[in-house]
Amino acid sequence: MTQSLSRPPLLNRSLLWGICFVIFIGMAVVKAGIFEQDLVNVGGFYQLLRFLRASLHPEVSPEFLQLTLKATLTT
Repeated sequence: MTQSLSRPPLLNRSLLWGICFVIFIGMAVVKAGIFEQDLVNVGGFYQLLRFLRASLHPEVSPEFLQLTLKATLTT
């Protein structure tokens, strides 16, 4: 007697979860309107440059540090 090998089901649980994941991510992308607007804010590069400069040379004056401490304790 020959024993026939059974084929695994085409739609298993992992594949179903993967399909749902792709569909839900796609729906979120469409709802966010990612294809209707610019992806990069060109005006934000100047702010990024200012942030990077400030991170390399932080403000350490006593007045600023006191203000930062007060704001930290307030929040």
